[in-house]
Amino acid sequence: MKKIAFLGFVLALGTASVLTSCSKYEEGSKFTLLSKKNRLTNDWKLTAVADSNGTSLDMTGFSTTMSLADDGTFSGNSSYTMLGQTIYDFDVTGTWEFTDEKETLTLNTLTVDGVTLPTADVVKSTIVRLAKDELKVRDEETKQVSTYTAQ
Repeated sequence: MKKIAFLGFVLALGTASVLTSCSKYEEGSKFTLLSKKNRLTNDWKLTAVADSNGTSLDMTGFSTTMSLADDGTFSGNSSYTMLGQTIYDFDVTGTWEFTDEKETLTLNTLTVDGVTLPTADVVKSTIVRLAKDELKVRDEETKQVSTYTAQ
C-alpha cells in the first residue's frame, strides 16, 4: 500500500512539474501537444499593433494578412485605405524560418507585387506568444508588438 501511495505521489509531482514548467515565450502556454512549427504554419490576420511603450496604435484602414506554409515559404498582403481611397495595396512573398532556438521568427521578403527584390528584406521578430489561434511578435528594430489572429 505504501508503494502505491509513493508511486501516486511521484506521478502527481511529475505531472505538476511538467504543467508548471517555463514557457519559451513571454506569454506562451505552459503545455501544448502541437509543435511550434504546427502552431506557426497558418493564415494570419494582423489585429493589433502596440508601440515600444505598449500604447495601442490606431489600425483604422490598415489590413495585413500573411500565410506561413509548412515548406518555409510565406505570402502576404498589406493595404491601407483612407476616406474610401486605397493609398497602397501590395503582395509579398518570401521565406520564413525559426532562429535563436525557435524564439525568433525571421521573414525574408523576396518579391513585392511579383517584382524580385535585389536583396531580401529581412525582418526579425521575437516571438512573444505562439498559440494555435494567436501569434504575437516584437519587431527587433522598432520594438513594436504585432498581434495576429488565425483566419
